[in-house]
Amino acid sequence: MTLRRLNLEHIFFLLALLLAVCLRLYRLGATPLSDAEARWALQALEVAGSSSTNGPTASINLGPQPGYVLITGFLFSMFQSSNFLARLLPALAGILLIIIPYLLRHQIGRAAALVMAFGLAFDPGLVTVSRQAGSPMVALTFALLAFGFWYWRKAVLTGIFAALALLSGPSLIAGLIPLGIAWLVTRLALGKSSAEQRGDDPEDSATWEKGEHPSLEKEQHLDHPSRMDTRAALIAAGITFILVGTLLFRFPQGLSAWLEMIPAYLQGWTTPSGIPSLRLPAALIFYQPLALLFALIGVLFGLTQRNLRTVLFFTVWLIVSLGLSMLYPARQVADLVWGLVPLWGLAALEIKRYLPERNIHPVSGVLAILIFILMALFWFSLASLTRAPVETSGPNARLLVLLGIFALILLSTALVALGWSWHAGRTGLVWGVSIGLTFYLVSVMWGAAQLRFNQPQELWGLPPATGQADLLQATLNDLSDWSVGFPDSIDVLSTVDLPSMRWFLRNVPDVQYISEVPLGEQPSILITPESSEDPSLAAAYRGQDFVWSVYPGWSGALPPNLLSWFTFRQAPLQLESVIFWARNDLFPGVTPAVEPTGGEAP
Repeated sequence: MTLRRLNLEHIFFLLALLLAVCLRLYRLGATPLSDAEARWALQALEVAGSSSTNGPTASINLGPQPGYVLITGFLFSMFQSSNFLARLLPALAGILLIIIPYLLRHQIGRAAALVMAFGLAFDPGLVTVSRQAGSPMVALTFALLAFGFWYWRKAVLTGIFAALALLSGPSLIAGLIPLGIAWLVTRLALGKSSAEQRGDDPEDSATWEKGEHPSLEKEQHLDHPSRMDTRAALIAAGITFILVGTLLFRFPQGLSAWLEMIPAYLQGWTTPSGIPSLRLPAALIFYQPLALLFALIGVLFGLTQRNLRTVLFFTVWLIVSLGLSMLYPARQVADLVWGLVPLWGLAALEIKRYLPERNIHPVSGVLAILIFILMALFWFSLASLTRAPVETSGPNARLLVLLGIFALILLSTALVALGWSWHAGRTGLVWGVSIGLTFYLVSVMWGAAQLRFNQPQELWGLPPATGQADLLQATLNDLSDWSVGFPDSIDVLSTVDLPSMRWFLRNVPDVQYISEVPLGEQPSILITPESSEDPSLAAAYRGQDFVWSVYPGWSGALPPNLLSWFTFRQAPLQLESVIFWARNDLFPGVTPAVEPTGGEAP
């Protein structure tokens, strides 16, 4: 019986892992890279070019993320460079993050570990950041895996992931500071637990709450010796650090690039990013309401539970991580991923108390369904409110409907509690609210990671987003095919020198980047900013504008029309376009604008 339950537990963990794989890899390369992503991808492309041609490597300047740049460059050299491969390493790191709850199952309990695993798999912020090239997800996952395997005394794995974490860039420093403070505060407040002294599970002597099974909680750590082989861990870390940090000794400057991690982090304290500090807590409120609600409840009642140490550790970790990210001038919303792990840890500890029991009162299920229906009705009424004309006088009937729905939820819960039992009413309320917020969680996750990935309407994006790159690519391929018979083989001159543009034109062999078009030259394709349109080009070229950079059109933490943004993600945007000029003679039936031997336009 026990073996069957353990196998079922493993199946659920594998299911969470499979869901994470699907959500992070599905259409991973469909969206063009933003400027922030393209900066790292271009470095990896330079590494790949040097590796494939066996050219000089000393001139390649690696940034403070040598791990991402070198591993991705190796992938580019093995396969053709693409958006998918540029984002593959962060996506794989996001998938491996699901292992963290499994490693913590003896600290937080098996039920809480399963809840936490599914929460990390579906979290909108974690899914979105996992799909961004050069994201802090690499540092987060590898650092936590190193700590997790250290707890399980896996020396080789600890060394490997510790070395990979060290090569992951400045985000590691921003994440280790809250983690270290949380450990120090917990240690000073509660001292060293007996479980730490024994090296076994702190919940071994505790029983699970209602609906859980102590027989599954008790497990001997046969592979958990009292002391880890520190020498083996250091050897594994050193070998991994040197091999990955130099890409098999091909790029020794990778080790010096690692030393730039600290200056790059410190430079962020003097270089504002323009992201308002309040946008970070706003992202938690609007994207993680399920985890935030249960985490708050867990913190309020965690002082009376047996897992006080875990609750205190997660709470301090979350608060310090959020506070440090808000104070950091070079902040990005993606920095919050370090706080999402303890947030889901706190939420999981509380949610496990309300998991279905063996003897479920039928009225609890009926109440849960009713509350879910009312929450759906509340959402549709709220969405219709944004489409309704503004009334000049009198109460708004739709607002009264919203208040009525909320009152009906409370009244239904009270009637069940009075008519049957408080436990039945509370269980139905929690289940109904949880189901409704879970649907909301999946909806905003899909919008942020798929429908509007990296777009400014979603707070987790990396502005500026790249706009109509796919349409511009199709136009360039068609003209090149008409002119020379091959796509991406035509000569291009661009006065738009952005990382996203360089990544877009990476496969064009004959491309130049200059500040302005030289007099007397007429390349086949010209790409210029819309703001510097030259009327003289209209005589020899045909032009079409394409939206290239998309910025948020508001300066505050949230868009001005909060209700429209909340329900339909409608927000003001600032668009910057480029003009794609094609020489007239590229089109069939048009007389060439350039003399065959003169080299200049008549």
